[in-house]
Amino acid sequence: MKHFKLIVLALLIMITVIQPTQVNAAGYYYKWKGHSGNSYQYVTTKAFVNAVKKGRVTVNGRTVEKKIKAESLNKSAEVILTYAFENKKVKSKYIKRQYDTVIFLNDKYKTYTIEMPVKKGKISKKQFIKTYGKHYSEIQEVENETSIYYKFQNHYFEGIFNKKNQLIGVSFSSHIAGQVGKDVDEFLFGE
Repeated sequence: MKHFKLIVLALLIMITVIQPTQVNAAGYYYKWKGHSGNSYQYVTTKAFVNAVKKGRVTVNGRTVEKKIKAESLNKSAEVILTYAFENKKVKSKYIKRQYDTVIFLNDKYKTYTIEMPVKKGKISKKQFIKTYGKHYSEIQEVENETSIYYKFQNHYFEGIFNKKNQLIGVSFSSHIAGQVGKDVDEFLFGE
């Protein structure tokens, strides 16, 4: 009977030790479903930040590919650039809209980028950088908008800011394989 009590005690200790690890591991996943433009709190929650850094965020059932080949953007690149710099309403089989999220697909219809709007005026650039870290790249791509880029192991993460340095959107993008990916990294991060 004494051995039985020791075994039960040992099992209880093992379960107690193992459970926090499982809970922490589960915390690295984040699923968002629905509109995001009326919200902002999720961007700075510990669960979202951890999931972003680990590349485990699912938005409206989609997750960006970890790495894609540059050749898989031959057909879709023009439409994506048109959307980014000229016409946000462009329609294409490479651009999907779910709720207020925009999903960009490569030539093989794999998720390349997910762009989510964020409620404006609630998160400053300074708060965003404090949340995600000092190792970033800042670029002005579009007039009156600045982007802060982070390179994480499984994807790029971008915060998009208006001219008042207020967060207006976030996006996740796949890494690009090969020389094109190296060129993007060098352009953004000097690597």
